[in-house]
Amino acid sequence: NEIVYNSIIQNGFILPDLRSGTYNLTVYNEESRNYRNSSASILFNVEKGINNINITAGNVSFGEKTVINVTADVDGIYTIKIGDENVNVSVNQGFGTISLLLCAGNYTATTTFADSNFTAYIDNATFNVKKAEVELSIMVFDRPYSANITGTVYADLDGKYNVSCGNIIVSVNVVNGIGQFDLGKLSAGNYSAVVFHDEDENFKIVSNQTQFEVSQTGTNFNIISSAYVTAYGNNITLTAGLPGN
Repeated sequence: NEIVYNSIIQNGFILPDLRSGTYNLTVYNEESRNYRNSSASILFNVEKGINNINITAGNVSFGEKTVINVTADVDGIYTIKIGDENVNVSVNQGFGTISLLLCAGNYTATTTFADSNFTAYIDNATFNVKKAEVELSIMVFDRPYSANITGTVYADLDGKYNVSCGNIIVSVNVVNGIGQFDLGKLSAGNYSAVVFHDEDENFKIVSNQTQFEVSQTGTNFNIISSAYVTAYGNNITLTAGLPGN
């Protein structure tokens, strides 16, 4: 493309904002009363600038945001590629940052800067998002026989948990850090209840347990006599009314 500048030249001149590349500069002197038309040409290059780019990211656990920092010699919009995803970071006064919530795994972050006027020296950042460990506890109070055995699960992650007690397994839904469960009625004795969360791509296997006792209770029953007064030698039938178990 041809660019024309009109200027009165005394001690040189400035060509502003030229992109990198090779240029042919021609200066024309218009004819006047004392001078004929004349011109002179010169070839020159505008070399690409250097843009040193550095990217850093720290290791975190799942549920925490990964902070990615970009420093560069040139301000502008930078694209960061992480796996199959691309995110943009605005670099201003040499610095830009972004926070991302990622699944557990190992990652490499690579940044690109699309400007033909600069040669970019790009650095990659490798980082890890570790599987999270859930803070988990369970509470079951001692109860007498015939009472339902209930308990509470406490966790810093809402979701589905399982509680096992012997051959019994019940599902517990934890909301706002608390979940209630009911094991039903158990025979008298000592028991252990275990709460656990299965391992998945973002969480380690975690569990916790507690002990509780189901105590014996007194038996209430009654006896009915077939006769309250009878003559000597007659039989009396006694009927005992007992609870079901």
